[in-house]
Amino acid sequence: MPILANPISESEAADVTVVLKALADLIRLRLVSVVAASGEACACD
Repeated sequence: MPILANPISESEAADVTVVLKALADLIRLRLVSVVAASGEACACD
């Protein structure tokens, strides 16, 4: 269910919080952006 369709439940909010906390780290967020932009990433990059 898209978040904007209806107000989210407490358990759905908890699930989203986990994802947002994982992406809150600068390095993790940059890694996700590299993978999203290129489709793959290597530790040597």
